Amino acid sequence: MNNYSCLLSKQTIIGYSPLGGGFLTGKIKSNKDFEDGDMRKDWDRFSDENMPHNLKLVEKLNSIAEKKSITTSQLAVAWVLHQADNIIPLPGSVSLILLLFFVKTCVDLSISLADRLARKESRSRWKLPTSSSQKVSLYF
Repeated sequence: MNNYSCLLSKQTIIGYSPLGGGFLTGKIKSNKDFEDGDMRKDWDRFSDENMPHNLKLVEKLNSIAEKKSITTSQLAVAWVLHQADNIIPLPGSVSLILLLFFVKTCVDLSISLADRLARKESRSRWKLPTSSSQKVSLYF
């Protein structure tokens, strides 16, 4: 089922691991950053071959986040939240403080998005397609 079908049937999508298994936190610089037994050591994105390329992508995201005075994690969550109203990002958390940080980010971003939508009342947020071959357009 795609997101368009979920929108029509009013179903919610849970965006699992929007921080890429911790990669988008900026704290993982090599495969050696994982403790023994961490399953992420075996993920392709963290392989010695792929890591340099993926770190360049994270650096670009870091640059965007810095310009907005937010963390790369917040940028990733904001991007997921921006995709549609029926998508909820679900990052993992190892502590209560990180969970509270995530909740605050979601609340702040929701308020920000609501403000932007209120300023553009005349524009419809969703322009639903009339046929299955058309795409859903987002407006903010």
